[in-house]
Amino acid sequence: MQRVVIVGCGSVGLAVAAAFATTGMTVLGYDTDGDRLARLSAGREAIGEPDLAAVIAAALADGTLRFSDEILALPAGSSAYLLAVPTPWLARCFANRMIRGARRA
Repeated sequence: MQRVVIVGCGSVGLAVAAAFATTGMTVLGYDTDGDRLARLSAGREAIGEPDLAAVIAAALADGTLRFSDEILALPAGSSAYLLAVPTPWLARCFANRMIRGARRA
């Protein structure tokens, strides 16, 4: 079974994680926001996408999706790692500090 790690569980990362989980892949959503992860782990999505809460709840129930803020929980040997972190445009310059931070993790 393929394993995928999604780093960042905001609007993009959460939707991608749910989509991958529906294909039967094992997906770990990693984020540093503990409150967000508590809501997601309880099956309460926070971005307002139609039907996403039901998809997440089903994936949590069948074990294809889980969430963590523990860097050591990231499975070694995953098929793919997707960075879905904010990349703001500040002062006419791309600010990539979130990507650098996720890469170091």
